[in-house]
Amino acid sequence: MVAKQHLLINGKPTVVADMREPVEITLEIEQQGVEVNRQVIDTADYVLSEELAVERKSWRDFHNSIKDGRVFRQIKELKEHYKEPILILEGAPRGTFVFGEEVKYDDGLAPNAIRGAYLRIAIESVPIIQTKDYKATADVIGRLALKLYEEEKSLAVVKGKKPKTLEEQKLFVVSSLPNISEKKAKTLLEQFGTLRGLFSASKEDIAKLKGFGKVSAEKLWELFNK
Repeated sequence: MVAKQHLLINGKPTVVADMREPVEITLEIEQQGVEVNRQVIDTADYVLSEELAVERKSWRDFHNSIKDGRVFRQIKELKEHYKEPILILEGAPRGTFVFGEEVKYDDGLAPNAIRGAYLRIAIESVPIIQTKDYKATADVIGRLALKLYEEEKSLAVVKGKKPKTLEEQKLFVVSSLPNISEKKAKTLLEQFGTLRGLFSASKEDIAKLKGFGKVSAEKLWELFNK
């Protein structure tokens, strides 16, 4: 799995795109000043960070994946690998998810089946973003990557500042770990209290914390134990 806190190439925010995704989308993303690294991804279509990934579905593919149940398996896998998965639904007819609106589909799929799928995904706490076309999809992904990059820059530990108190020293040590921002370091210390407590924590306990996914917890645990 390709993942860092936020992905960078040559100091620029980066999105990893699955090789099977349309080139038109990746070109549009690059127009926003975001690097795109195309490779094969087993889960998700676009990876923006260790925690955030996007599954993109065209309207036709969404229909088909409801019929064969594939979309629900994909959502489950997304949640297992990423703390903040997002589903982008591209090209849905106007009024599709407006309850009470009468919408007919040319393949005979009942509107209630579509809305039932929408509710099931919502219950899984996976947000659905509807986009008009591939350009709008690229705009959403590019904006997300840039926002992650700016947030991480604002939370970066100030280099050269000598920690004075014991709490500052512990924060300095934890935030120096690979892919651990100052915000994440504070979360870890608030939960585990001491460095000893953190270093002896299980990967399951780390994965439960806000901002940490299964993969990031695994990497951190391996750092402490291998």
